[in-house]
Amino acid sequence: MTFQFVTKINLPSPPTELNESAVRIIQNNNNTLDSKDFTAGQSPAESILVGNEIKNYGEHYFVVLPEQHQLWAKETIGSFLGNRTLKVGMTTRGDLWPHQDYQHDWSLNYVINPGGISVETYWAQEQGCSLIPEKRKPLNYWRLRTDLNLVHVEIIPVGQWVVIPTHIVHGTKGQTGDRISITVGIDEHIKEMLLSV
Repeated sequence: MTFQFVTKINLPSPPTELNESAVRIIQNNNNTLDSKDFTAGQSPAESILVGNEIKNYGEHYFVVLPEQHQLWAKETIGSFLGNRTLKVGMTTRGDLWPHQDYQHDWSLNYVINPGGISVETYWAQEQGCSLIPEKRKPLNYWRLRTDLNLVHVEIIPVGQWVVIPTHIVHGTKGQTGDRISITVGIDEHIKEMLLSV
């Protein structure tokens, strides 16, 4: 059986006004949010040389969405999320670094703005290691690797809930603008529930 990297999930789409509000919130973050609204994962933009190729990595961060967004989620898809909170993530111009998520193995995502015409999400494997590393390694470890082999590349559709594996090294490539998505970390149990919808 082939590993499923991107699985479409049949859940109601967030209302347009929620998406527009999420974009405004994250793009105006310096003016509208206290530092307590930010969650872990902030990282500076930088350019590094990997092999003979210059990689331009963007700044990436998450913001917990306001109460009206959480209420929508609770009323609409709450049976799947339990007490988890929706966050909106943004990667500014420049690709998302190769990384593994620390808090969860899977992520339920809804891309609002892809950040370019054909931005690809990729998954990679370190040479000589299993696809799912035994121990999660810090962001800097993966960012500087030159021996990552791409194992899957896919354009995640805009306006569609998807489940993706985040315990496997992953990132984006081809970004020319801000990539904005609603996201929530989930475990294997929740993933299986979503797949049965």
